[in-house]
Amino acid sequence: MDWSPYPGFTFVGYRLCLLSQGIPPEDASAGKRDGDVGRRNPPLIASITFQEWVGFQPGKVSLLSFVSFIYLIVFGSLIGFSSYVWLLTKTTTARASTYAYVNPVVAVFLGYFLAGEQLTLRTLFASSVIIIAVVVITRYKSKQHSLGND
Repeated sequence: MDWSPYPGFTFVGYRLCLLSQGIPPEDASAGKRDGDVGRRNPPLIASITFQEWVGFQPGKVSLLSFVSFIYLIVFGSLIGFSSYVWLLTKTTTARASTYAYVNPVVAVFLGYFLAGEQLTLRTLFASSVIIIAVVVITRYKSKQHSLGND
């Protein structure tokens, strides 16, 4: 469900907000302005710019939606990011980055087992391709790394 009547303008809106504040976009992208809220959360700035919040009615948010939102904040952001940073201290960046490919597959299967979502042959095939690719990349990098050490 798309809440915004202008979904393609999020990035453009962010850039316009930066320019209106006199901040060159390359400064924000390079992390030179740590205190800039716009650099940290471009969707929030775009949402405010395009007044997406005008039609929002907190009373219409279901309990399940609210609990899901809190779950995403706690597990998807805080614990997930902390785990990723910890993993970076234990393995290579290339291996740790494979989580970005595996997480959607895990989410599909969690949806199937926990929420009764549909699992099609196409989804199974795509998940298999992703898992095989991650295994191949991980093994290839390991072999290449071990060959370089000899």
